Amino acid sequence: MKSPTTSARRATSAEGAGCVFYGAITPHDPETGELVLTADKFADAIKPARAGLMFFDFPEAPVLAQTWVIYRHLSRMLQERGLSLHNVVRQRLFIRDVRELPAIERIMDLVLGDSRPATSIAPRFALAAATLRSQQPCAESSAAKGPCHTRS
Repeated sequence: MKSPTTSARRATSAEGAGCVFYGAITPHDPETGELVLTADKFADAIKPARAGLMFFDFPEAPVLAQTWVIYRHLSRMLQERGLSLHNVVRQRLFIRDVRELPAIERIMDLVLGDSRPATSIAPRFALAAATLRSQQPCAESSAAKGPCHTRS
């Protein structure tokens, strides 16, 4: 049995006021339950988001891979409710270092395209290096009769 620090985490969700709210989504590999720390397994998927550097940009690679994994998790959870990433209207990103934001935004461009949700960035400087990034999204429910409104 895996310890709580390495087991894959599944975000809790609740529906209300025409929205689906998800708890924090963390960058754990769903197959192994391990925290994604390298880009090796996701290199092809994140290649379009790379900055075009001649050499592999090591500090950026884990950020790209973790962000990709988080959006993959979110996409799967939304699909279970008949929704997609285009239904996300608000997200809160917890990042370790604000210098990671350009890499995160390149993955957002790749997976979200023109449907950008309202985004809050919460730098988490005090977190240990092992807990790097997470996301708390809100998506419009397919059963919603009106727009999803949230307060930060």
